[in-house]
This record gives sequence, structure tokens and C-alpha cells, in this order.
Amino acid sequence: MARHKYYYNPKTLRYELARFPWATWFFRVAGVAIVSGLFFYGLLLLVNRFTETELEHKLRTENRALKNHRGTIEYELNNARAALASLSGKDKEIYQRIFLTPKAEEAEDTGDAQDILQTDLEGFHRVVDRLISQTDVTYAKASLASWNFAQLFWPKKEDVSELQQYPTLIPIQDFKLSQFVCGFGEQLNPFNKLLYHHEGVDLEAELGAPVLAAGDGRVLAAVRQTTPYGEGNYVEIEHINGYRTRYEHLAEISVQRGQRVQQGQVIAQVGMTGEATAPHLHYMVLKNGNPINPVLFFTEQIDERSWIQLAEIGKQVKQALD
Repeated sequence: MARHKYYYNPKTLRYELARFPWATWFFRVAGVAIVSGLFFYGLLLLVNRFTETELEHKLRTENRALKNHRGTIEYELNNARAALASLSGKDKEIYQRIFLTPKAEEAEDTGDAQDILQTDLEGFHRVVDRLISQTDVTYAKASLASWNFAQLFWPKKEDVSELQQYPTLIPIQDFKLSQFVCGFGEQLNPFNKLLYHHEGVDLEAELGAPVLAAGDGRVLAAVRQTTPYGEGNYVEIEHINGYRTRYEHLAEISVQRGQRVQQGQVIAQVGMTGEATAPHLHYMVLKNGNPINPVLFFTEQIDERSWIQLAEIGKQVKQALD
């Protein structure tokens, strides 16, 4: 049985059957539908906020892995670049010392590692691939530089003879740091106590101590002075690539002009001929006729720590012995 609604009509003073127009019914239904739709839409958003599909979970996991991989690549790239920079610095330093001219600058790598911090995930694979390629190139450069240093400091047997032609030997037998009296550069003149340019180093030794050839070469001069002035008795040896060494204030000389000598061969004895205030060897290295610091070539008979101490002593202003 259908149920009807009635309402009290004050005009007729009686209850009458309630009738609702179609528009009223439409808006009521529409309102309920809209409210229900909004409710379910909000519920869906809430569910999606705290849950994810299998695909979303896979993508999120992959993105997290890519971010971690990015950090690893950057770390390795920075380490490789730091190692390469260190090796390049040493390479330039040794080049400067040997050839007395700055090494030509190589083109810098224009790859920008910061791109990886600025790119979005869409282009992440491309950036990672590029960084991996850069890392491989950088490690290859570092490996090549390391190999070059290995060749320099641990040469093959067939290369030893050429290296011995450079003046790398300290020309005093059984040399000790305490024998290094005065370095290269601005020093005190022992006679007038004024600063002057000291073109070699003074190595103190007993009278008659052996003086050694610093490298293989040919004797250019073996001069015995008859006056008590200047450099006294001296020997000058020609080496390869424009290098010459000069040994002054000698006592006895054991070689002759034009004679071939080998590294470590006794060529004279320590003396104090010429203008000298004590027995010593005034030792010079020249490149194309220009005096340069002999300490830069002292690589034989001395370890790295001692060489650093020697270089520091050489920087100090002291009184020369000649």
C-alpha cells in the first residue's frame, strides 16, 4: 500500500495530500548524487595518498635507486678528477724542472657534473650515461698519467743509460744534509757581507774528498788556475739536452778535456783553490748556459723527506763559502 504524505492547510483548515513538483524531486536527487560523488572522490584521493599500485611502487623504487646511483657516480667522478689533478700538477712540476719552461695547458673537460643535480628524472638516464662515460675517460687519463710516472721513476733497463746522462747525482760521495752549506739564489758574500746572486750550491767536505760526475757526459773543460782568485781549479761537463755541470775550487783534477765520463766517476778532489773561505765544492748546473738550481736535480742518493729538507735549507739566506 502506497504511503502518502499530508500537510495542514491553514486556509482550508484541513489536511490535504502533499504533492511535490518534478523540479523539486530532480534537485533533491541531483544534490544527493553530487554529495555522494564528492564523498567517493575524496575517499579515492585518500586511498591513493596512502597506497600505490604495483607500477607506482616499481617506478618509485627505480627512482630511489637512480638517486643513489647518481651519488655514487658523482663520488667516483670527483675522486678520479682529484687524482688526475694531482698527477697533472706533479707532471707540470717535473716538466718545469727538467725543461725549464711551463708545460702547455691542455684543454679542460667541459662536461658539467652539476647537470646531474639539476636534471629531472625523465632525463636522468641520459645524464648518468654521460657521467659514466666521463668517469671512464677520467680514470683512463689518471691511469695514463700514473703509467707515465712509473716510466719516469722506474724506467726500463734500456732507458737507464739515457737517464744517467742527466745530472741527477749529488757530486759528493756519501753526502749528508749537514754538508749542504749554502743554496742557490740570493746569499751573503763572505768577503763584503753583501747580498749577491749565488749561481750554485756550496757543499762542504774535507780536503781531498772525491768529487763525482753528476751524470754521463763529455768533459768540456779541466782548468788548473795559477792565481788565488775566482773559481780556482774547475771541471765542466757537457750532458744531454743542453745541460752542463761545473765543479769549482777543486784540488787535484783526474780528467782531461774531451774525455767521456760516467755518472758517479771520480773526476777530482775537493779543495779550496781560488776565492774560497773553507774546503768545499761549488757545484753548478746550467741549461743552455744559464745557471739553475742544482737541488732540483738531486734525485739520487736521497729520499723524498731529505730532498724536501734540502730544498727548505736552500731557500734560507746564508753566507756562501766563495
